[in-house]
Amino acid sequence: MAPVTPNRGRAPTVVAIAQAMATREAERVQLVCLVTLTLIAGAAALHWLEPVMVPLVLAVLLSYCLSPVVDFAERKAGLPHG
Repeated sequence: MAPVTPNRGRAPTVVAIAQAMATREAERVQLVCLVTLTLIAGAAALHWLEPVMVPLVLAVLLSYCLSPVVDFAERKAGLPHG
């Protein structure tokens, strides 16, 4: 296909519009493929890291849930934090 020359202020030609639409469609397909591959890789990584992630997530959740108890013990009972 021959390259399209600029129109210098005139309305775009049908060929230029078709090329722009094809480029936009190709970019959309590329984006969908990249997002799909990223989701697959993320799911595979989470599956592979499951033995590490489950205890880590539980520890963070437990720490978050017990934070008010620690704050109460510091203020009212006078116990040290560390």
